[in-house]
Amino acid sequence: MKKLIREIHRRSLWQVLGIYLAASWVALEVTAQIADSLALPEWVAPFAVVLLVIGFPIVMATAFVTTTEAPAPEPQHVASSTETVTAAAPVSEPGARRLLTWRNAIMGGVLAFALLGILTVGWVMARGAGIGPAGTLVAKGVLEEKATILVSEFASPDSLLGRAATEAFTIDFADSRVVRVADPSVITAGMQRMELEPTTTLDSDLARQLAEREGIPAIITGEITPAGSGYVLSARLISASDGTVLAQQRQSAANQDEIIAAIDGLSKGMRERVGDPLRDIGSSAPLERVTTADLEALRLFSQGSALRHSEGPSDRVEALMKEAIERDSAFAMAWRGLALVYQNRGQEPAKSVEALARTLQHQDRLTRRERHLARASYFSHATYEFDRATLEYEALLEMDPQDHTALNNLAVVYTELREFERAEEL
Repeated sequence: MKKLIREIHRRSLWQVLGIYLAASWVALEVTAQIADSLALPEWVAPFAVVLLVIGFPIVMATAFVTTTEAPAPEPQHVASSTETVTAAAPVSEPGARRLLTWRNAIMGGVLAFALLGILTVGWVMARGAGIGPAGTLVAKGVLEEKATILVSEFASPDSLLGRAATEAFTIDFADSRVVRVADPSVITAGMQRMELEPTTTLDSDLARQLAEREGIPAIITGEITPAGSGYVLSARLISASDGTVLAQQRQSAANQDEIIAAIDGLSKGMRERVGDPLRDIGSSAPLERVTTADLEALRLFSQGSALRHSEGPSDRVEALMKEAIERDSAFAMAWRGLALVYQNRGQEPAKSVEALARTLQHQDRLTRRERHLARASYFSHATYEFDRATLEYEALLEMDPQDHTALNNLAVVYTELREFERAEEL
């Protein structure tokens, strides 16, 4: 071992190691910056790490070979006049010395990263063109752009956990610019036509039946399965007409505290397969930030949301929203839910304004859609700035021209502005 260490010092391999590590750090930083700015796929950075790991032994071997001391020249024999002089046969250079040169090492690294660039460009082009495994469902024509998707309730031994997971997934998936999530009013109306109670659990079978009746092309089903002390979460995008699985995602959570992050991974993975721009997915805030990191608060909120759609602004809904806020005072979605309770009652404007103001205090914890809705509600019901409310609803309609909530509320705002013709057009 001591001999090896002395040999390393003699050949200056420590210097080469330090230079390589520094250069690798710079390469990874540059790769990460480019990947973030251009919204490249997540595998680009790990691929770069693999290339650098492969290059490490090559660089060290090159340093070892090229710093080998040349053998001392042997004394030359001067031939006498009577001796016949024969030409010495040239000594062939060892193969390793010819292959392991700094020129080859540097060129190899450049070519490796050029290959990474070519693969990345090819993947991005294939994704947009709908070619091969990289192609998105919208690019392949499997789903139409702005198609409506119905999210069924996640199956789970714990029904409250399943409902909370469904709510969280829907909140994040609704931020998609490519497809839209079926509006709760559409689901309620569909259930009424099927002569079902609005409180009926929307499991995968019922969701598919409802989707077929309402002309919705696809549904998303989810499942939470306990696995030891943790959980396995899965989601599938299924064709409503024939039950074909169009896409599926899978995540694991070591415990309940990691479930929200796992749902975030499911949603973003599904949005990528559907065809959402990678830049949008990458810029989306983590789900626990736009909702809550407190799973119990999320459960209470999802219970309240479900009851609000089935029984209106009841005392039970108000109590559940308040309980969620008690557990997480910065839970903006719960504040907005509480404001909706007061607005729909039409009897407590001061409480509604206060809840809306608290919502906007934490608007960084809302998705893009919810942020526009919260601002529009505040301008409509608190400050009565209907022009500003109009801008927020118009921004929502740019995201989704068929957003039922935005269309209905914008018509109300136009009526307040006495622009009756524009209201009728909606």
